[in-house]
Amino acid sequence: MDPRYAPFNITTAVALVLTLWVMVARVRGARESNWPLLYYLGVVLYSYQYPGYLESRFIYAGVLAGLFLRFEFMGRGFARFVQAVEFIILGLFIYAFARIIRI
Repeated sequence: MDPRYAPFNITTAVALVLTLWVMVARVRGARESNWPLLYYLGVVLYSYQYPGYLESRFIYAGVLAGLFLRFEFMGRGFARFVQAVEFIILGLFIYAFARIIRI
């Protein structure tokens, strides 16, 4: 089997595409959607399946940011700060996934 098409690389490529999708969904303004929370569940499961590739502090910080944005009980300024934090974390995920599959 060609190493480029190993299940690990395919799963990582799917995670990379889903990360880009979450960023686009957040830019379009869908803060009340549950889909990003399902994405974070997938990232947590990915980190359990393939330990050592993603930093767990960033994963759980992203989960918290996603929960804050989903259940928005905060002011506009703080919500933008949380969204910026989430974008930074998603950018780190993109970097990590691209580095793993060597794009």
